[in-house]
Amino acid sequence: MTELYAGHPLASLTWTRLSVTLRNIRLLPSAKAHPFSIIEAIIKGVSSQIDRRSIPPVFHLTDRRHTARINIYQELLLEIFFFNYEASGLSQWRQVFTEYLADPASGRNFEIIATGNFEERNLSAIATEHGPINDSGEICLEFMTPFPFQRKGNRQRTDIDKNTFINAFENRFHRLFGKRISYQGKDDDFSVLPYYWNYTEIKHQSKSQPGNTQYINGCFGHLYIKGFFREFLPFILAGAEIHTGAKLANSQGYYRLHKDSLPYFSRNFPDKKAVLSVIDDVTDRYDHSLELLSIGSEFPFSKDSHADRIVRQIVAGIYEPSPNTAFIIKKENGAERLVERIPIHDLIIRQYILKTVSPVFERICKEESVGFRRGVSREKAVDMIGEAFKEGYQYVIESNIEDFFPSVDLSILNKLLEFYIPGNDVLLKGMIEKIIGVGYMLNNEYKDRAKGLVQGSPLSPILANIYLDSFDEKIKKWGVRLIRCSDDFIILTKSMEEAQALLSQTEACLSETGLKIKRDKTRISAITEGFQFLDINKYQEKQESY
Repeated sequence: MTELYAGHPLASLTWTRLSVTLRNIRLLPSAKAHPFSIIEAIIKGVSSQIDRRSIPPVFHLTDRRHTARINIYQELLLEIFFFNYEASGLSQWRQVFTEYLADPASGRNFEIIATGNFEERNLSAIATEHGPINDSGEICLEFMTPFPFQRKGNRQRTDIDKNTFINAFENRFHRLFGKRISYQGKDDDFSVLPYYWNYTEIKHQSKSQPGNTQYINGCFGHLYIKGFFREFLPFILAGAEIHTGAKLANSQGYYRLHKDSLPYFSRNFPDKKAVLSVIDDVTDRYDHSLELLSIGSEFPFSKDSHADRIVRQIVAGIYEPSPNTAFIIKKENGAERLVERIPIHDLIIRQYILKTVSPVFERICKEESVGFRRGVSREKAVDMIGEAFKEGYQYVIESNIEDFFPSVDLSILNKLLEFYIPGNDVLLKGMIEKIIGVGYMLNNEYKDRAKGLVQGSPLSPILANIYLDSFDEKIKKWGVRLIRCSDDFIILTKSMEEAQALLSQTEACLSETGLKIKRDKTRISAITEGFQFLDINKYQEKQESY
């Protein structure tokens, strides 16, 4: 293990750990200050009595989340980390710490049960304790306390890009050790998936600085890393002990490293209560659904029994979707279109899966995607067009993807799901794969599904947005403005020449996913000429708002 990281820039760094077992003795549960800020105040109070200019110690309560309640007389393992302290300074700090908590005034919150010895720590020691870790595949960082970072632009609070994530480690190590440590990682190829954690903000009045408000804020929960990360793995290992992020106070940026990546959905999947809610929604929305469900062994229909049946099927991994019933209809232009009707039992399950994945999958979608998204309206698209016009975007490519839903390549979609869904969420992922791959009955004959998403399936719109997310991302990188609603989209440019050049690039970009634009629905024009997109067809009507 030592040889593995011998040449790494982090290998030469050392720090000291002190483990202390504390007991909570505060009798007033209504204390306004967060427990982490109380411990922070204690550590600051001790450090202020020692004449030192080095970096103050950082700490965490081992395996304790920032949301965990601390009960009276509960014992806690506190780990304190020191940087650039001499042995004499460490001994003095421990002595003052002991006296500080023994004082009835300053020690009214915690008492010391046991104090360990000072331990010299380094990358090799951490790697040895964790044991062998694959430097490729998937790992999970479970942030126990909020990790603050500066978000870019108008992105979601939870959205962190790879460079910002890497810089958080570089900046922290520079601050703690006083030397620049840069991540090289030319051979690494990994992605950071920030779709599974949440933003929180805890604020309270500072006791040491009256009138000031202290914040414990940032993202906490599951952050997944996928790909090849050999050079970055030592940063992750070191951060698992001394945290990440610029803020050293209040234990922020503390995480547990799970080399056997954690599932996310499996914690609450399946959930009978949620299934019952979906059954209510579906039976209220669709005519004759109760009659269709009250057949055979289901007669008379019982919501509770049906929910139990669904839960059993999911847990046992035996759910098999029934083929859809298909028929052919004629379009206005004379072309034929295949329409499918989903059995009501399968419709319930699809709606339940949609309810399960939507909070996560919504975060994957870019701001430019405005279709089939909760809380995203036509007015948002109008505002985006207005802002682009103010910034000098004068021309518009208006287009549509030809036969989009029937043309979706299921092998590409399955690879995307493999990437976005944690590897150990096998039940959920397996069910989605079965659902999108199930065939249909046409004229009493079963047909395999070669490609395409079922129009009318509750899952299809959100899967369509996932499928086109890479398209959205590539268009954004061209320095233009994209607004897309399902298979309709516009691209705003600053010149006619730029729009003409980008049209062929857009076609090439779509072809990578097996799609193509509909030529007879594609045109380039000045915004002021008006265009057809979400019925925003007369720019002049909106000119005042722009």
